[in-house]
Amino acid sequence: MAGARKDIDSGKPEEAILFCEGVIEEDYESVEAWNLKGLAIFNCERPNEAIDCYDKAIEIDSGSHEAWNYKCMALIKLGQTESAIKCFDRSIEARPFFTIAWVYKGRALAALEKHEAAMECYETALIIDSKNTEAMNSKGKTLMSMGQKAEGIVCIERANLIEEERMKKPPAP
Repeated sequence: MAGARKDIDSGKPEEAILFCEGVIEEDYESVEAWNLKGLAIFNCERPNEAIDCYDKAIEIDSGSHEAWNYKCMALIKLGQTESAIKCFDRSIEARPFFTIAWVYKGRALAALEKHEAAMECYETALIIDSKNTEAMNSKGKTLMSMGQKAEGIVCIERANLIEEERMKKPPAP
């Protein structure tokens, strides 16, 4: 499956789809293959078809936080933000410490101008990982949209400092 991920990351989603289809032909119950096929299809700008793949993965394993999370992203792409928020809840239920689900749920809530609920999501992500720059940036942007410009700028600057520090560190062996 690493080959499919590499194809997706290198902008070759059609090759990843073919690879995943081969795996699915051999092992129809492969949640990872269904998820990656959906992700590759999503990268081809076909979110409805991607959702079909994520739904199949969820049918096989309803606790697949990745399938729920990927489905959320496709729903957002389709403008179905309320449905996406419910999916994020399922992703979080399956894996409570999955910070990206908390951050993206917060962004979806912020898009609906549910700023307080969005802030709770960002805070939860930051409790899990205090150096999560996506959560900090999103929190900063939401604070600014709530009229708390100074506090928002502080969050964004802190995220930038953490990223700068990460760039200075040599890569792990």
